[in-house]
Amino acid sequence: MSWKRYLWICLALYLGSRALSGQPPPPGTLLWSHEVGDAINSSPALAPDGTLYIGTSLAIYAVTNSATTASNKWVLAPSGVNGSITIGSDGTLYFGGGGFSAVRPDGTQKWLLILTNAIYKSTPAIGRDGTIYFAASGRLYAVTPLGAVKWQLAVDDSSTPSRTMSPGIGPDGTIYVGGFYNANFHAANPDGSEKWATPVGTATVEAPAIAADGTIYLTLYGVRALAPNGTEIWRTGLQGNAPPIVGPGGAIYVPDTDLALNSLKPTGETNWRAVPFSVALRPTTPVVDASGTIYYCVSNALFALSPQGSVQWVFTSPYPPYGSHMYDTQTSPAIGPDGTIYCAFGSKLFALSGTNALADSPWPMYHQNPRHTGKVEKPSLNKPQKRSDGGFQFELYGQLSNSYTVQTSTSLLSWSSLTSVLVTNVPMDVVDAEATNFPSRFYRALQP
Repeated sequence: MSWKRYLWICLALYLGSRALSGQPPPPGTLLWSHEVGDAINSSPALAPDGTLYIGTSLAIYAVTNSATTASNKWVLAPSGVNGSITIGSDGTLYFGGGGFSAVRPDGTQKWLLILTNAIYKSTPAIGRDGTIYFAASGRLYAVTPLGAVKWQLAVDDSSTPSRTMSPGIGPDGTIYVGGFYNANFHAANPDGSEKWATPVGTATVEAPAIAADGTIYLTLYGVRALAPNGTEIWRTGLQGNAPPIVGPGGAIYVPDTDLALNSLKPTGETNWRAVPFSVALRPTTPVVDASGTIYYCVSNALFALSPQGSVQWVFTSPYPPYGSHMYDTQTSPAIGPDGTIYCAFGSKLFALSGTNALADSPWPMYHQNPRHTGKVEKPSLNKPQKRSDGGFQFELYGQLSNSYTVQTSTSLLSWSSLTSVLVTNVPMDVVDAEATNFPSRFYRALQP
């Protein structure tokens, strides 16, 4: 028996003994991998029902997953993705590539919007009213959930489609998007009027990150912080080269052109710079969990770093660290409600064991959340209805893994707690069995 085979048998026996004892596998343990046959070019999007959506230049894949296995739920081809997939509250998938598409959760086409402007890696964002925003050849588009164009706004040179611009949405509903060639950063109102445009002195990359107070962080050949009115708060000489994230306590995490991962204070000073990476290839956006652990994909590996910047563990994919971009990661990881970490290398999707859900911070991952909606998912109450037993029922929408308090009032002056809800899927049903005791009652949801 070879020594490699012996080690694999020992590892299998060790993990099996942990499973039998009820202990979870150690963080970073491979739970499953799933081959799709072509280079994955979109960051994994995770639906509330656990389905994962990924894209290649040729097809969209809906991947089911359990604790140990994954399989194709459906494949939609030819329908490649240019950017990443965004998931609406009703499960509809929105993405660019050969036009702009809406696809139902069962894999059937809902609508296809053919544009004269090309889409290049623009991940959509979804407003509170369901409006979908994306960029194509220098224009910001607003589209209804039925596929009608509401408006479009020029934000860059329309003759140069080969640059990435993905919008993000601030706490007040303002839509932010960068222009690459004209080196301006734009803020648009939900009605399509331009709120402001500010020169940032150099090109902006991909997508912003937005703090709880509305501060906007931008990267590429410098990291900048802008106030919600467009004025610059600070800038650094750090050569940021991928969309940043905002972790617990307001720390900003951003890779630089050397693929080091940097932690910045909300005031722009450096906390630390971690350089555990030896391969100078394309950077990606990290993700941070509830314990503050940061996960960062580079080349053929995923690194887990402590909040202080030290490497905790490394998962290395079976692909070589050098060579064709086919084998290099092009995407950013995601974290499920149970702490599972999803990442893609080459043509494989991987699920790794983790211990914590996504951080409850303003912008903890690429495009803010596992559905990639590009905004903080504030709680909302929908579809109220009276039950046959006289009670009252409605649906709570909110951010996965977050807890919300539902309160009631009869006067809108004083409020009392009805229940606390941990969002494990969207939507969550809330029932007020005591509604029969009141002639009228009001409801609201708060995040502690």
